[in-house]
Amino acid sequence: MANVTYDLLWRETMRDLLDMLELDPPQDQEEEEAFQHFSYLYIKYVQIYKNLEDCYDQHVHPQKRIDIKEVLEAVIGRMLEIKQYLIKLSGLKFINFDDILVDLKLIPETLELPVPRYFVDERQKDLMLREKLKKKNSLTLLTHKCRSRSVSVSSSRTSVEGRESSVRAL
Repeated sequence: MANVTYDLLWRETMRDLLDMLELDPPQDQEEEEAFQHFSYLYIKYVQIYKNLEDCYDQHVHPQKRIDIKEVLEAVIGRMLEIKQYLIKLSGLKFINFDDILVDLKLIPETLELPVPRYFVDERQKDLMLREKLKKKNSLTLLTHKCRSRSVSVSSSRTSVEGRESSVRAL
């Protein structure tokens, strides 16, 4: 049953994405109007990104997950392009979306971007290998320290015995 829910969310999100493609090319606008337009687009793309990310995480079918991942990466790229354009328009690195959020009746948490879950999923094998190497290296280092202690103790004994024999010889 949950599969149907996320399949419907996937379809709705794809419809929203197609609607965004119609809004995307702006006509010749003033700088302030262009800033408002691209701010609106950015917020809508963030919402689409969150929906796609949920769909990717909850879908069971590997074929659909591949398609969702491709669309998700395209949306992330478009969000970055719009953000760069907004930075260029405003001249600031941090953009204030408060007015647009109020107009759209959204809360500020809408703009929080979670890390895509597939980043962790894909890197899970690498992370496990890294942990194994850390454990192996720590064990090797520990045994190396023990060996070096025993070597240093035996070399100090040898030097002490050599000194004592030279003192006896005199």
